[in-house]
Amino acid sequence: MHTHKEMLGMLFLLNQTVREAAYYHDRIARITAKEAEIDRRCAASEKVAGCGPDATDRTVAEFELKIAETEARHRREMLREEIEAERYFIEDYERQAREIRKKLPSPALQLFDRLTGLTPGDVMSYEKDRACAKCAGRLDDAIMRRLEVIMEITQCPHCDRILEV
Repeated sequence: MHTHKEMLGMLFLLNQTVREAAYYHDRIARITAKEAEIDRRCAASEKVAGCGPDATDRTVAEFELKIAETEARHRREMLREEIEAERYFIEDYERQAREIRKKLPSPALQLFDRLTGLTPGDVMSYEKDRACAKCAGRLDDAIMRRLEVIMEITQCPHCDRILEV
C-alpha cells in the first residue's frame, strides 16, 4: 500500500509520461506532413520536366528534376530516421506509464483517466499562494485544510485538476 504522497507522486509521473508520449505523437504527425509535402513537390516537378519548348529546356528541367528527386529521397530518409527515434521515445514513455498504472489504486487511476479525457494538457496542478497554479482559481479554507492533511485526492474546484502539495 502506498502513502497518499507516494500516490500523488505516481499520478504526477503518469501525467508527465502521458504528456511526453502525446508530444512525440504530434511530432510524428508533423514529420509525416513534411514527407507528404516533399511527395507533392516531386510530383509537381515531374510534370514540369517534360514541358519545355525545346530540347535544351527539357534537358535542364530533367537534370533539375533528378537533383530534386535525390534531395527529396535524402530528406525522406532523414525524416524516417527521425520518426524511428520518436517512436522509440513513445514506446519508452508508454512503457513507463503502464508500469505506473499497475502501482496506482483503481479510484486514483479512474479519476486520472476521466480527467485526461476532459482536460487538455496537464491533469495535475499545485497550490501556490492559496490558488491553483494552472487556472489561478482561489482555493478556500476547506480545500487548503484538505491539502494540508494529505489524506485524500483533492481537486481544484475551478479547473478540476488534481492538486498536489
